[in-house]
Amino acid sequence: MKAVILAAGKGVRMGELTKNVPKPLLRIKDKNLLEYKIDALPAECDEIVFIIGHLGSKIREYFGSEYKGKRIHYVESEPLGTGYSLWQAKHLLSGDKRFMVMCGDDLYGSEDIKQCIIHPQAALVFKKEGVGSGGKVLVDSSGFIESIVEGSHAGEHIIAT
Repeated sequence: MKAVILAAGKGVRMGELTKNVPKPLLRIKDKNLLEYKIDALPAECDEIVFIIGHLGSKIREYFGSEYKGKRIHYVESEPLGTGYSLWQAKHLLSGDKRFMVMCGDDLYGSEDIKQCIIHPQAALVFKKEGVGSGGKVLVDSSGFIESIVEGSHAGEHIIAT
């Protein structure tokens, strides 16, 4: 199974922190965000596809062609949205039955990922109350995603991670 990690954004809200370092390489304690993410991947995931853009050469230099036994591929993309970036990697995914997509600047727990891959299709989300911004997930009565609405939201809602 492959993990596609979206790491092409500019990280403009981070200001000076991302002027010379791509946001996914920002460090928390002894690791960067990408290392935390890769270390949380299950054993079934043996390949990684990084979608890179802004300062992507630094990600390529840091990881090279493999990390802890997982083969790494790189795809360059303009920051034109998640769907566009994922489409740029279709040539690496066309023969695969399953793959997972992760945001380069989110942290994921290994148990949460394991629960997702049990199902043929799954999305990792969380419930939020109050005002906040992000991708609000709208589901139908069967629990299938109807749409994801970006923006500011109030009340109780489900947010995509």
